[in-house]
Amino acid sequence: MTTYHQNRHAEWVAQYDMTKEEKRTEWIAKARDFMTAAMELTIIWEHLDTEDNHSTSVNYPFNASFDEEVYAFCAWLEGLEEKWGK
Repeated sequence: MTTYHQNRHAEWVAQYDMTKEEKRTEWIAKARDFMTAAMELTIIWEHLDTEDNHSTSVNYPFNASFDEEVYAFCAWLEGLEEKWGK
């Protein structure tokens, strides 16, 4: 983690001094934002040209295709939303 990210992490930790319910609500909101961005990346990726598409596979960090990982994340998030009543 870079010094910038360490400093940002400390700022983020300080701003989340809230109740358990507030933390859950904020976590779900941020996870939804992440899900939206991931879905948009999936759509954009489908429109990359062959060379750029191939470039994304170099050092690919996931075990499944990106869209499969995104859909798995969506299902997992929905389960948490049901569990936490969000």
